[in-house]
Amino acid sequence: MPPKSSRAFLVDENTSRTLASTLRTEGYSAEHVYEAGLRGHSDLDVFAYAQAHGQTIISGDLNFANIVQYSPPHFGIIILRLPNKTPTADLIRSAERA
Repeated sequence: MPPKSSRAFLVDENTSRTLASTLRTEGYSAEHVYEAGLRGHSDLDVFAYAQAHGQTIISGDLNFANIVQYSPPHFGIIILRLPNKTPTADLIRSAERA
């Protein structure tokens, strides 16, 4: 299946690993921080990795909303503010709309 978008995603560790695998199944390029070997790393490390790999970060971490710390230009940051028990399908729809 050809990719739906040239956009690549890095899913942060506070967001379900299932989101990354489901995005891949849906035809997107997506990687979870665990897969990238970034488990437990700082937000700055995650940001640097995403920038080096041309990835948009998907996170529930409000620290990434700090425009002073993570000012453009960058490949994008999507902050998901949804209840913890939100089904993965709803997370994916929210990410696609973003």
